[in-house]
Amino acid sequence: MEQEKTPNTKSHLSPKNQPLVQRKGGGSFWGGNKQGNSFFAPKPLVVSQQKSEPEADDSVLSNGENQSNQLKSIANDALPNDSNTSNSSNTGNDSNTSNNSNTDNTNNTNNTNNINNNTLQAKLLPVLQRVIQRDTPAVTKLNKDNISAAMFNGTVVSSKKSGDVSLEDSGKNELSIKSPIIEIIVDAGLKPNIELDSGVSIEAGPIQTMTVSDRTGIYRHGGKGGEIMFQQRIVKPLSRDAAKNTDGGGYPAPPWYYRPQNPIAQAQVKLHDEPWFALPKRIGNAVLTEIKGTSEFVSSIAVRVVGTENLVHLYKFKWSVPWDMEIESKIDINTLDEYFTASGSKGIIFNDKTTETPTALKDAKVANEVENAQWIVVPTISAAMQLHHKQLISNIIAAKANGDTKTAENCIEALKAKSPNFQVTVYVNEAKNPSDDVIITASSGGKSFTTEKKWLDDDNMGRFSIPLLDVIDPSKMNSGTSINFAIEPIGKSTDWAFPWRSAGTRSFRESGVFALDYDYDVELKL
Repeated sequence: MEQEKTPNTKSHLSPKNQPLVQRKGGGSFWGGNKQGNSFFAPKPLVVSQQKSEPEADDSVLSNGENQSNQLKSIANDALPNDSNTSNSSNTGNDSNTSNNSNTDNTNNTNNTNNINNNTLQAKLLPVLQRVIQRDTPAVTKLNKDNISAAMFNGTVVSSKKSGDVSLEDSGKNELSIKSPIIEIIVDAGLKPNIELDSGVSIEAGPIQTMTVSDRTGIYRHGGKGGEIMFQQRIVKPLSRDAAKNTDGGGYPAPPWYYRPQNPIAQAQVKLHDEPWFALPKRIGNAVLTEIKGTSEFVSSIAVRVVGTENLVHLYKFKWSVPWDMEIESKIDINTLDEYFTASGSKGIIFNDKTTETPTALKDAKVANEVENAQWIVVPTISAAMQLHHKQLISNIIAAKANGDTKTAENCIEALKAKSPNFQVTVYVNEAKNPSDDVIITASSGGKSFTTEKKWLDDDNMGRFSIPLLDVIDPSKMNSGTSINFAIEPIGKSTDWAFPWRSAGTRSFRESGVFALDYDYDVELKL
C-alpha cells in the first residue's frame, strides 16, 4: 500500500518520539493535530514582544550569605531545555519549503521561550527563598532555663559490649571473675543552630547507678557433684557508680561516672566499665563449683548547665551482667598445680529502650567505696566447725546483719564448741618500778576475766591468755561489740570493737601504744 504524501505547502516533520499511526482505510499519519483529512504536527506558538516581570531581588538570606545566583541556577535547572529547538532549521528540509521561514519561526520560538523562562524564573526565585528560609532554623540561645535534649546531637558513635564472663586465677586461694567490657561513646555536641547564652557554660559526661549487685559462690564437698557446704554471698546496696579519673585525683564529684567535660571542645563522651569481684577457691574442705547472681546498672550520657542540677539525659541505657557459670577444678598430675575453668557464662544484657534514669546522683561514696554485705551461708553446725574462729566471729556479725539467722546460730554453736582464747602480749621498755606486777582485765557486756599477775622488768615481755567465751556471749555479738581492756599498774583502759579486722593503734600516753592485731593479740608498750 502506498504511503500518503504530505501537502506541498509546508514541510511537516515527525514530532520527536511520536509513533507512526496507521490510518483507517489505508495510509498512515504522525500523531498530532488534524486538519481536514490529514494530521499535522502543531505549529510553533509565536508570541508578540511582551514586557517580562521583574526578577527577584538579590536579598540576603537568614544565614547571612547572598544566595541569589545559586537560586537562579536552581530555577534554571527546573526550566525546559530548548537547545534542540534552536537547531531545528537544519533538520528534515523539504525541497518545496523555504529554509528562511524555518529560521524565522525558530527565532520567534526562542525569543518566546526566553521571555517565558525569565518570567518563570522571576516567580520561582522568591518561592525558593522562602523554602530555604523556612528550612533553615533560627539560632536558639541555650541557657539554664531552656536546655533540652533536642539541642544536642545525642547519637551513638560506637558501642562495645561483646564477650563472656571470664575467670582468672590470681595464684593464691582466690579467683577473679570479670565481666566483658562495656564501652559506649556518644556525640554530645551542640546542634548547628544552638548557641550558648552569654555567661553560660555546659558540661557533659556519663552517669551510672548500680541498682543490684548480688553474687554467690557455691562450695561443695570434694568438688563438682559433692554436697553443698558453703555459699559465699557478696551483696552491695544501690549506690552511685564511678571510675577514678585517668589523670589522677580519685573519684569525680557527684553525679558523674567520669569527671565531666566541655562538649563544645570535646563532643564525644565515653562510658567504659568492666565489673569484677573475687571469691576464694576453697572454704574449709569445700571447693568452688558454681557462681550465681547478677549485677545491674542504669546509665546515661547527660549534659547540664554548669552550676545547676538540671540534668538532661541524651542517651539512656540499662545493662546487666549475669554471673551464672559452672566452675571445674583439675589437678595437673605433673606439677600438682590446681587450675580452674568456667563454662556456661553469658555476656552483657543490654537495653537502650529503657525509660529509667540513674537515681543515685548525690551519693558522696561510690560503689567501690561502699562496704559489701559479705558473709558465708553455713547450712549445718558440722560445716561451721570447718571455719577458723576468726571467720566464725565475723560471720556471726555479718549473718545477723543480713537476716541469716540460721547461719548465725550454726556459727555460734561452732564457736562455743571451739572455745578459742585470744592473747594479750605486754612489752616493757622501761619500767617505773620493776617490782610492780602486770595484770590485765578484759570485760564486755557484764562478763569479765582477770589474768594472773606477771612481774616484768625492763626489756621484758609477758603473754596473757584470755578465754573469749569468758568475756563475750556469742549470741549477743553484733557489729560494734567491744571488749574493754584495763591494764594495771598503769590504771589505763581502752575498748576494741569486733570483728577486730584492721586493728590499728590505741594510745595510753605519749610513750605507749595499745594495739590489737588480726590474730587478736593485744600489744602494750610501756
